[in-house]
Amino acid sequence: MGLVFTGNPPRFNGGITAEVPTPNYSGISSDDANTSINPYTGQGPGAGGAGQTTAEVESSRSGGVSDEFFSSVVLLLHLDDNKTDSSNIGTSYIDGGTPVFSTTNKFGTHSLSASSSSYLTAAHNINVSVEDGDFTLELFFSTNDSPGANRRLITMGINNGIGGLHLLILTDGKIRCDGDSGSVIFTSSGALNDENFHHLAVVRSGEDMTMWVDGVSSATATNSDNFNQALAVGIAHDSSLATSFNFLGLLDEIRITKGVARYTSPFTPATEAFPDQ
Repeated sequence: MGLVFTGNPPRFNGGITAEVPTPNYSGISSDDANTSINPYTGQGPGAGGAGQTTAEVESSRSGGVSDEFFSSVVLLLHLDDNKTDSSNIGTSYIDGGTPVFSTTNKFGTHSLSASSSSYLTAAHNINVSVEDGDFTLELFFSTNDSPGANRRLITMGINNGIGGLHLLILTDGKIRCDGDSGSVIFTSSGALNDENFHHLAVVRSGEDMTMWVDGVSSATATNSDNFNQALAVGIAHDSSLATSFNFLGLLDEIRITKGVARYTSPFTPATEAFPDQ
């Protein structure tokens, strides 16, 4: 078991080689079921994992699909009504307030319904820090049209701290990535506060850093920061800030892969929960 929360040629599913088709935006209508249209992919929101039992979900994650980079995964949260990390690290996490799980989800049975009283934190673990090498930090999230100012999706280290890495959503719905000592690395090109689930990935390959939104490059930068933060890791929270800076929305399928740049060209995001093997 991994962390427990208690209180590519082109890649498909981030590790399985696949052909990436040219996006087809024809025939998409806002009259379709689930009418919101994803501004990056031109598709409506997915059906998620509604109707699946926990046993079915766990079986599918540990079944025939495997992740060639699983040994490099240092954080893997499915957030299916629990705070278990399925990576190999084994750090213990504590509740932030009273975590609440929602049956509205991208995959599986649940997602974390983040708020000022529903979040997760953990003490520092150097194994989770991505340091100065390649890495992939990814998750699925959904938020409404009023996300608030500078609300944290995931944080490694304290606000403006040395060696920190923070993902936050701005008032206008764009995603910003902050690095060492709070320096802004980049900001997404488009707003994502449309209540759809979006796949967000921040990837560094060498010194080339890219923010991918639904498989499409949204921002790039040259970066060689050493993200070796020595303090807490937060999910929807920054331990050095008031809870008014917590992310408001849903989080699902959070994965950090250390030493591997999973996505270096446009790709199709995962269509099922990340594998547990």
